[in-house]
Amino acid sequence: MRLYTFLACSATFLAALGADPINLPSPSGPHNVRITSKKLVDESRVDPFDVNNGKRALMVTSFVPADCASTEYIPYMPDKVAREHDVQFKALGIRTGTFERLRTRACSASTYPAAPAKRASGSYPLAIFSPGANLSRLLYNDILANIASLGYLVVSVDHPHDSSVVEYPDGETVYSKQLATNPATRHQALETRVADLRFVLDHLQSTASSPSTEPPLIPSSIVSNVDLANPAAIGHSFGGATAAQAILEDARFRGGCNLDGIMFGSVVQQGIPEPFLLMKSTTSSPWRDSTWDKFITNSPGKKVEVQLLGSKHDGLTDMPIILDALPYDRGVTGRQVSKTTVGTVSGSTTRDVLTAYVEAAVDWAVGGTRPALLEGPAEDFPMVKYIRG
Repeated sequence: MRLYTFLACSATFLAALGADPINLPSPSGPHNVRITSKKLVDESRVDPFDVNNGKRALMVTSFVPADCASTEYIPYMPDKVAREHDVQFKALGIRTGTFERLRTRACSASTYPAAPAKRASGSYPLAIFSPGANLSRLLYNDILANIASLGYLVVSVDHPHDSSVVEYPDGETVYSKQLATNPATRHQALETRVADLRFVLDHLQSTASSPSTEPPLIPSSIVSNVDLANPAAIGHSFGGATAAQAILEDARFRGGCNLDGIMFGSVVQQGIPEPFLLMKSTTSSPWRDSTWDKFITNSPGKKVEVQLLGSKHDGLTDMPIILDALPYDRGVTGRQVSKTTVGTVSGSTTRDVLTAYVEAAVDWAVGGTRPALLEGPAEDFPMVKYIRG
């Protein structure tokens, strides 16, 4: 298994260096989580951003609730991607080698296939996640695993040439071309992302129970208990815009949420009737706010808008919990930069808030009934401002 070989080699490499791992907190839900990454190739599409006109090749990760016999700390992300993140977040006082040291708790490779977790009621809801522009799907691993530990199946998707860096199993890497920030390529990037989400859903619906020589994204032991017919689309930043546009273009998506993303695409003017949550940070963005106003005005049915007070745009990722876990001082400059880009909300609070509100958004999308958490201000989350709904 390539995944497991990679994990063992990474652990050996760290031991040789004498670098201590940095363990992130375990998932807070009642279930363990099985994490699997795979390459998926859409043979029906040529990648519009590939100069060699290759087929569109994605990297995806599934987070599956499982009652496994044992767990272990596994690398948070592959080494090449980790080194890129050290550079990307250097201004926050991140030292070289930090992301390679990060570990997250998951089901042990030796326990594959893990037994399915028993959900208290109904089937496992499915949510497909799209990351922000120039960010990796892996920078949300902790939050998505935490959601999965509550009894949800979550699949995250990297969008090649738009994600910061995508590393394939053979070591090939594709770097960001800043597609979303360039007005000339933004629309095509959005439509390509939407097609990516639709392709991943196609794959899950058509091949989830097929035999595989490697761990499938959805284990055959639970596939019959996964609600593949009513998925939610969720995302951060440009991924949030992607989620909304995907819901508009594909009726299979029953609703979802946008975490702090400016809205783009025809969904702004057309709106959607499906349940949808919008959560914003305190980063000032008149553009974001105006597109949200238009989207909500043009959408039939209720839409909920909330704000995580004290957070900044990059704070709606795993960065808060990563920064809190670091065993070294990031320095005055690093701490100050993080206040303006990540915010001042603690990692544990950010994780709790994002988990609870994304869970509520998925339940709303899949079940059709708005959870109490989205009906108004919540006593359990005084740091979340309820704006409208």
